[in-house]
Amino acid sequence: MTPTDRVWQSLALGLILGVTALTYRGVTQNGFVLDDAHAVASNPSIASFASATQWFTSPYAASALREHYGWYRPILLASYALDRALWGNTPSGYHGMNLMIHMAVVVAVFFLARRLWTMVLAALTAATLVALHPINAEAVNYVAARSSSLTTLFLLAAVWAYDAAVCNRVGGRTATTRMGTALCAGLLALGTKETGMVLPLLILVWDRARFGGETPWRTSVMRSLPFWALTAVFWIGRSLVLSQVTPHPSDVSVQSGLFAIKIVLSSFGHWFFPVGLAVDHGWQWTIGTTEAVSLIAGLLGVAGATVVALRTHRRLGWCLIWSWVALLPLMPLPTVSRVTLYQDHRVYLAGVGLAWALGGLTTKFLARSIPATRVAAAAIPTVLIVAMIRADAARSAVWVDESRLWEDVLAKYPDSVVALNARGLQALNAGRLDDAERDFEATLRLVPNSSEAHKNLGLVYAEAGDADRALRELQTALALSPRSPGILVELGFVYERTEQWDAARRVYEDTLEVSPGEVLALKGLARAAEREQRYDDAIRRYREALAIDPGDGDAWMLLGAVLVRLERWVEARQAYESVLSHRPGDAQARFNLGVALDGLGDAAAATQAYAQAAASLPRDADLAFRIGMMHARHGRWTDAAVAYEQALLRDPRHAPSHLSLARAAEQLGDQQRALTHYRAVVANTQPNVAGSPVREQASAAIKRLESEKRR
Repeated sequence: MTPTDRVWQSLALGLILGVTALTYRGVTQNGFVLDDAHAVASNPSIASFASATQWFTSPYAASALREHYGWYRPILLASYALDRALWGNTPSGYHGMNLMIHMAVVVAVFFLARRLWTMVLAALTAATLVALHPINAEAVNYVAARSSSLTTLFLLAAVWAYDAAVCNRVGGRTATTRMGTALCAGLLALGTKETGMVLPLLILVWDRARFGGETPWRTSVMRSLPFWALTAVFWIGRSLVLSQVTPHPSDVSVQSGLFAIKIVLSSFGHWFFPVGLAVDHGWQWTIGTTEAVSLIAGLLGVAGATVVALRTHRRLGWCLIWSWVALLPLMPLPTVSRVTLYQDHRVYLAGVGLAWALGGLTTKFLARSIPATRVAAAAIPTVLIVAMIRADAARSAVWVDESRLWEDVLAKYPDSVVALNARGLQALNAGRLDDAERDFEATLRLVPNSSEAHKNLGLVYAEAGDADRALRELQTALALSPRSPGILVELGFVYERTEQWDAARRVYEDTLEVSPGEVLALKGLARAAEREQRYDDAIRRYREALAIDPGDGDAWMLLGAVLVRLERWVEARQAYESVLSHRPGDAQARFNLGVALDGLGDAAAATQAYAQAAASLPRDADLAFRIGMMHARHGRWTDAAVAYEQALLRDPRHAPSHLSLARAAEQLGDQQRALTHYRAVVANTQPNVAGSPVREQASAAIKRLESEKRR
C-alpha cells in the first residue's frame, strides 16, 4: 500500500468517525435511564477503586440491587469506576465514554474488514454500517448497554491480534507476543459480559473465513485451543464466585425454545429492516401454534440462506456464521425470564458479521456491474446514510429520559407489559397514584401472573394508606415469586407501617435466606431490634449493612442515633463523620456530630458543628433552638439566650424558643424579659391542642413572676 493510499484511507475513516460524532453529538445531554440507576448511578461498588476486590469476588458487585445477582462483569465495573473517578455522577461523561467505545469498535471493524476482504471499499462500507446503523444507537445512548459495545471491542481486539499472530509465518517472539495480546484481550472480553464466552468460536469462525481456503480444519481447531482453555478457566472462576448465591430458577420448555428462535429472527430482521426499534417490543408471553410454525419456517429459511451463502462464497458465509455465533449467548434468556428478551444492543456483536458480509457483497457487486449501474448504485449508499443519520438522531432524542423512552414504546407497542409497568412506577414515584394504579392493572390484564405488577400495585395501596389491599397484593406477588428479595422487602416495609413488627422481622429474615447481605433487610431488622430496645442487635445489623455498602448515609445516621441513645459518644462521632465524608453538606449529620462532640465534652468543637449546621439551614428554627438547649445543659445561659434569639429570628412564633429564652432570662436575673417571652408563648399557642403543655408551663411561670413582682 502506497503512502497516498494510506492517507486517503485515513481520511475516509476519519470522515466516518466525524459523521458518527456529529450524529451522536447530543448523547451527552442524556441522563441515566433504566438499569443505569442501579448498575451505575447508585452502585456502591464503583464509588472507588478501593472496591476493586469486590468486582472479582462478589456476585453482587454489578448492581446496587441484590436481586440482580448472577452478573460477573469485573472489567465493565472497572470502566464505570473510571468514569466515576473522572466525572463523578454526571451522566454526560459516561455517555461520552460510550460514544468513544463505539467509535473504537468502528475502527476495529474497518481494519479487520480490510484484512478479510483485502478491499478498502468493503472495509469502509462495513465501518459505516456499524457506525451509523440505527440498531446500534441503543449501545451509544444507554450507559448500561456499554456491556455489549465494550465486549465487542475486546473481542475484535482479540481477533485482530490473533490474525496478526497467524500471519507472522516466521513465528518466534513476535507471534508469541501477539497471541498473548489476543488472549489478554479475550480475557477482558470475558470479564466484561457473558457474551464473551463465544470467544473461541469467533476465533474459529475468523480463522475459517480468513485462512480456510489454504488451512485444514485441524489446524484451525488447534489454533483455537488456547482460547478454549482460557474460556474454560474463566468459566470455572466465574462459577466459583456465583456459587455463593442461589441460581435463578429456569424454565426449559417448548415455549422457551420458541422464544429463543424469535430472538434470533428478530435480531436478523431488525438489522436488515430497522423499523419499530424500541426498548421493548410488546411480545406476548406465550407463542401460539400459528406463530410457532412461522418461527420454525423462518429459522429454517435463514439457516438455509446461510448454507447457500457458505457454499457460494466462503468468506461471505462465515461472516453470517459469525452472527449466528454472536447470538448464541441470548438463547438461555427465555429459560430465565420473558421480559426484555430482545433488545437492540444485544445485536451489536452479531451486527459486525452482517456488516462485514454486506461490505464484501457490495464490493463484489460493484466490481461485476457495468459502469452505468455503478453510477446509479452510488446514490443508494448516500440515501441510506442520510436515513441512518436521521434514525440515529431520532433514537437519541428518545433516550433523553425514561418518560420519553416509555412513551415511545407505548406509542409503538401499546400492549408492552414492560412499558406499562415502568410508566406506572414513574407515576407512583411522582405521587400520581390513580395513574399508577391504572397502568399496573392494565399490566395484570395482559399478564395476570405478573408478580412485578402485583408488587407494584401493592406499593400503590401502601402509599394510599390502604394496608389491607397492599398486603394482599404483595402476598399474591410473593406466592408467584417466593424467592424475590424485592417483594419480600416491600412486604416487610408494609408490615412496619402497620406496626406488625413480628411479621416484618420474619419477612426480613426470609429475605436474608434468599439473598444474604440484602442491605434493606438488614436495616429493617435493625429497626425492629430498636423497636424492641435490643440496641446491641440493632447496632450489629446496621454494621452488617454498612460493611456491604459503606456509603449508605442513612444507615450511618440510624446507627449514630442508637449510639447516641447509649451514650457511646466515640462511635457516634465516627458514624456522623462517615456520613459527612460522603455528604459534607448534610446539616442534620453536622448537628448530630455536634451532639456526639458535646457528649465527649468537646464544647468548642460541638458549638462549631452546631453553628455550621444552623448556617446550612438558615430558616430552620429548630436547629438554633437545639444549640441553645446544649448551652443550657451546661449552664451557659448567655450563650443559650443568644441561640434562642437566633431561633426566633428564623421563626418568631417558635414557642419552644420563647419558653427556653424566658427561662434563660430568669437565670440571668432579667425577669421582665422572661415575662415578655412567657407571654409570647401564650400568644403563639392554642389551648387544648398539641403544644398546650408548653402553654401551660408558660402560664404558670407568668403567674409566679407576677406574684413575685407584687411582693
